[in-house]
Amino acid sequence: MSAAVGADNEAVSACNQPSSNACVRYIGDIMDVSTGLETEIKKTGRPYPKSLEQIGKMRDAQTEYEANGCQGDITAEDPNSQCHGVVFVTVRATILDTTLLTDEVGM
Repeated sequence: MSAAVGADNEAVSACNQPSSNACVRYIGDIMDVSTGLETEIKKTGRPYPKSLEQIGKMRDAQTEYEANGCQGDITAEDPNSQCHGVVFVTVRATILDTTLLTDEVGM
């Protein structure tokens, strides 16, 4: 996940400008890794409820971002724009490893 988020959590900074191509690239990379992780978790048959919930919320934020046509839309930069919800994906990606550990401790 660290490669998808970038050095020094670059994805969070990039998605402070939701219309940017950099944000789109980071979101795609993060969600590719998250989807792969979700698949692997489900294969184990072990419960990781908080992690799966977090990935689901990240996917919802990505879907909203895409549905609102945020990429390339200058109105996406407005802090009141629904496009700023995409930051949820980037921030959650930076703490997903902690959430996984929390789930494992609870097993």
